[in-house]
Amino acid sequence: FNYGCLPQTYRDPKKVCDIVSVPGDDDPLDIFDLGEGVVGVGEVVQCRVLGAVCLIDEGQADWKILAVNIEHDGPLSEARSIDDVERIAPGRIQECLQWMDDFKQSNSADSARLDFTIYGADTALKLIQSDHASWKDLVSNTGMDGRSNGHWIRSPHSRSHAFNIPVLIPRPPSRSVPGRILSAPASLVGASRDAVVSNACKRALI
Repeated sequence: FNYGCLPQTYRDPKKVCDIVSVPGDDDPLDIFDLGEGVVGVGEVVQCRVLGAVCLIDEGQADWKILAVNIEHDGPLSEARSIDDVERIAPGRIQECLQWMDDFKQSNSADSARLDFTIYGADTALKLIQSDHASWKDLVSNTGMDGRSNGHWIRSPHSRSHAFNIPVLIPRPPSRSVPGRILSAPASLVGASRDAVVSNACKRALI
């Protein structure tokens, strides 16, 4: 599997998550690519969102989006739901979650607790939408020093905005359908990339 983050998202520590009742972890939203294809460090790929799990780390909500890389030519690239992953690769999700739990527990000073409850794609999409809105707020409040809430956003001498294309996440349907790929400039500093993904509609938004 691959472990990374969703560009143009931000877990605001000033906002309390209405699902687990703790604030965000002051980082981009993490993502697990459940597929078997190896992705290079810093590489950006297109994924289909399937679900989410929450890690409570130092009293903050560190959500993990569960997804599959649709660019990799493997069996899991066809998965449309968590149930599909279990059918195609039994035990794959448990393997990934156990790795995360073991990694956190290996540090005796770490009080992190992984909730193995798997939330569906609807919840995952709402998290992405909310954290994208938080990212826009973070960038819009950038000071003259180029920083916002302790994060470097852009050069202090730059007059340009770090974002200019909104990520529109549509209302997910009541049943699982093929994914819609959304295009957006990436990361807190606003480099142009294609990465934020939902599974809400059948055709691409490019």
